[in-house]
Amino acid sequence: MSEIKVTEEHQDKPEDWLLGVLLFTRALGIMIPEGRGIVIDLVGDMKLLLPRVNKVVIANHNNLITVKKVGEDESILKEGDWVELVAEPINK
Repeated sequence: MSEIKVTEEHQDKPEDWLLGVLLFTRALGIMIPEGRGIVIDLVGDMKLLLPRVNKVVIANHNNLITVKKVGEDESILKEGDWVELVAEPINK
């Protein structure tokens, strides 16, 4: 692993928040393989935004980082588990 010197420049402007989100999302897209995701428990302030959801999967789906709610498999999955995305059959 290479070392890099960083500066401690920090602003708390909306543009900085947006840039941080975009950079972090890009990093996740590089780290998470296509068709895979990681289970995350919603805790703290996250529960204010999704009060009826306990777990989500942060996934790389079609080269986009997406957030998917965990459904009935919630009890068998724990935070940090890696999952593979599979298409649900469409009932006709």
